[in-house]
Amino acid sequence: MDGKELPFSLLCLVSLLSSIFLPASNAAAAPSPPGPSSIRSEAAALLRWKESLKRPNRNITYLKTWSANSSHLGSRKASVSPCSWEGITCNSAGSVTEMRLGGRGLAGTLDNLILSSFPSLAYLDLSRNLLEGVLQNLTFSSHRNLVHLDLSENDFHGALDNLSLSSFPRLTYLDLSGNSLVGVLQNLSFSSLKNLVHLDLHGNYFYGTLDNLSSSPGLTYLDVSHNWLHGIFPSNIRETLPQLKLLDVSRNRLSGTLPPLSNIWTNLTLLGLGSNNFSGRIPPEIGKLAELEMLDLSNNQLNGSIPEEIGGLVNLVELFLPNNALSGFIPSSIGNLSNLEYLSLSGNSIAGSIPQEIGHLGNLVFLDIGRNLLNGSIIPKSLAGLRNLTQLYMDVNDISGSFTPEIGNLTSLFYLDASHNSLSGHIPTSLSNLSSLYDLSLDGNRLSGPIPPDIGSLTNLFYLSLDFNRISGPIPQEMGSLFSVRDLSLSNNSLMGPLPSSLGNLSQLEGLYLNGNHISGPIPPEIGELQRASILDLSDNRLTGRIPPSLRKLVLLKRLHLNRNRLNGPIPPELGELKSLVILQLSMNKLSGLLPPQLGNCSELQTLDLGKNELRGEIPESLLNLPNLSSLDLSRNKLTGHVNITYDVTERLDTIDLSYNHLNVTLPYDDALPCEDLIGNNIEPPCRAPAPTSQGGVPQSQAERSKAVIFVVPPLLLLLLLSFVVILLVKFGKNSSSRGGVGGRETELTTRNETDRFSIWNYDGRIVFEDIIEATENFDDVYCIGVGGNGSVYEAELPTGQVVAVKKFHSSESGELLDEASSRNEIRTLTRIRHRNIVKLYGFCLHARCKFLVHEYMERGSLAGLLVDDRKAVEFDWVRRVNAIKGIADALSYMHHDISPAMVHRDISSKNILFDSAFKACVSDFGTARILKPDSSIWTALVGTCGYVAPGNSRL
Repeated sequence: MDGKELPFSLLCLVSLLSSIFLPASNAAAAPSPPGPSSIRSEAAALLRWKESLKRPNRNITYLKTWSANSSHLGSRKASVSPCSWEGITCNSAGSVTEMRLGGRGLAGTLDNLILSSFPSLAYLDLSRNLLEGVLQNLTFSSHRNLVHLDLSENDFHGALDNLSLSSFPRLTYLDLSGNSLVGVLQNLSFSSLKNLVHLDLHGNYFYGTLDNLSSSPGLTYLDVSHNWLHGIFPSNIRETLPQLKLLDVSRNRLSGTLPPLSNIWTNLTLLGLGSNNFSGRIPPEIGKLAELEMLDLSNNQLNGSIPEEIGGLVNLVELFLPNNALSGFIPSSIGNLSNLEYLSLSGNSIAGSIPQEIGHLGNLVFLDIGRNLLNGSIIPKSLAGLRNLTQLYMDVNDISGSFTPEIGNLTSLFYLDASHNSLSGHIPTSLSNLSSLYDLSLDGNRLSGPIPPDIGSLTNLFYLSLDFNRISGPIPQEMGSLFSVRDLSLSNNSLMGPLPSSLGNLSQLEGLYLNGNHISGPIPPEIGELQRASILDLSDNRLTGRIPPSLRKLVLLKRLHLNRNRLNGPIPPELGELKSLVILQLSMNKLSGLLPPQLGNCSELQTLDLGKNELRGEIPESLLNLPNLSSLDLSRNKLTGHVNITYDVTERLDTIDLSYNHLNVTLPYDDALPCEDLIGNNIEPPCRAPAPTSQGGVPQSQAERSKAVIFVVPPLLLLLLLSFVVILLVKFGKNSSSRGGVGGRETELTTRNETDRFSIWNYDGRIVFEDIIEATENFDDVYCIGVGGNGSVYEAELPTGQVVAVKKFHSSESGELLDEASSRNEIRTLTRIRHRNIVKLYGFCLHARCKFLVHEYMERGSLAGLLVDDRKAVEFDWVRRVNAIKGIADALSYMHHDISPAMVHRDISSKNILFDSAFKACVSDFGTARILKPDSSIWTALVGTCGYVAPGNSRL
């Protein structure tokens, strides 16, 4: 090759290369019509990607139209176009411009989707599929025509820090939400996306701050919610993003105060700042966002009052302010929000009454003002005009008064929750007009009177809760028409009469709670038709007769509570067919006969309580071998025979109480079980219980143990003086009665019907003693509400209507106290202390025939009882738990620092913390309490409840 030929050769080479590359480079500026080969290559690229996807489930096909004859793809004469394939759109030249493949169930990766094969592609939507992979591995280069990119609701993962967004200079819409993407938000290069209008990154794991989002001034939609962003809200975001219509940064970790929200954002329609750590007040300038349709400030730490200026948001449709620390009142200006459909103010400290102006919100669908400090009338009559209201929550306030008949005008209601208030009066019959009602919760009030029979017309009702009221009368037969009800709770009222057999019609019922009433008569066999029931609680009533064998049909039953009734006869062996049973409580009845070994078939059983009955015979070995059993109570029966408690049994069971039977018990080792759980039996090896001693360690004399007197406390010395005066008055009254005949008797009856039997002026020890014996039917087990180490507690309703708790100390057959030191110590302790969070002692009796103390009745029982019951645990919310902790701490501080000499309880456990109806916590059971004398030793034997004693604590 000579020197003259070289330029010509180079010229040919350049000409050849230009013919190959020039059309491609020109296409970016002005795409030319693709030839058949380009169309075939786009079709081939789509088919290759389809082949790489995971095969769909059986009988499900996708992308069926994506097919072509392979010979056509190899033929130069034929042209296979993908333009007719589903989800594909082409331009006039036949090149792919749009892929709309959202929500088609596609599974696999994008590794084989070579986007450079589609030079005209402008719209790519692969959202709502099952696609996965590392997003930055995708080939996004050379897509300067892409305008719309939506990869949301898939499972893409990996960091996006290295993803070059500069590949999409024309991009206006970017949605990567609902994936598992990570990265520092401010490191993503948004500065190249000058045309970006819509940015949605919510539901990922982005962290960092919001500082770098101001580089896209045309942005109108910004959603970075549900990530891990932190820092403060940028103060200049209003100026750098002036075109915003939607801003959602909720569900992050942003903090600081809210910025002034002025009228710069005149186009803003949605502002989501909820579920962060924002604090401070709601700025009054928020009222200038006149176009706002949704405002979410929920779940923050905002305080102060709701500004009156909020009434300027006349276009607002949704307003969410729950779970903050807002106080003050609901502003009357809220009545200006005529377009409002959703209003939530719950979980704050808002006080005052419900403003009448809420009745102006004619479009309101959802209203939640629960868990505040609202008071006053239950529902203004103006609210009766809210005909579109479907959900109304007013729970956990102090709203009082009675329901007005206008409540029946809210005919669109699905949910009505007015629980845990101070409502009184009768349940209005107009509730029967709410035919769409799904959930009716009126529990925890002071409602009285009967259940209206018309309530049976609410056939769409799923949940009905009327518990913890003062409702009386019988359960109406019409309640058997609530065919849709799943959960029926009427517990802790004053219902009486028999159980209606119509309850057996409730075929969808899953939970029936009728405990804590005065229901009498037998259990109707129709209860066995509730075959979807998982919880049946009929405890603490006056039911009689036998347990119906038809309960065997309740195959899904997990909890059966029939304790504290007057049921008799044998335990039906058919209960052994309840394979799902977890809790079986039949204690404190009059059940007799043998223990059915069939109960050993209930392999899921965890709690078996058959105590305080008249059962006899031996304990079947199958009961002790139940694999999941953790609590067994067979105490106070007439069981006989030998029981071998193995090491495995003691390890598996948390509690086992066999006390007060006639058993021969063999233990695997000394002190394998507490003595109080075996007392009244023959035990081998013997149980070593400490000898009863006085405070100074000297045994009490028989003369001291036989003293009998009832005292009202405190103060004790003053009361002794007053008691002497009362005795003189009683003696004088008796003489007057003998002289005055009927008039004197009327005076005595008047005295007996005073409201407080334990008032100093009304007090007569003999009358109180007789009333207690009569109220408990001489301490019948039916009235027993708990058993401790040194006594049983009974509920006693006196003739005045006053309810008290009576703790009868355990005693031997000779009448001597089994743990006299503890019993006397408890009396001595309670007579010298008085605190709002310590159970109040009314009096005590140390008669040879009967030894007990009387204290205030705590309606909700112990902390342990609250926490093991799912429903009660939910009701015992965090606010109440914190208040309980404060109250107990206050009581202990009082005992340790505010009295002299100081005192320690030594047995603070979940069983010794009691709650009244308002969830006020009180410390109880002072049997092990110790007075700390400054000049004496404080070393003692270890006492307390296992699991609550500090490790290594041998002092106090």
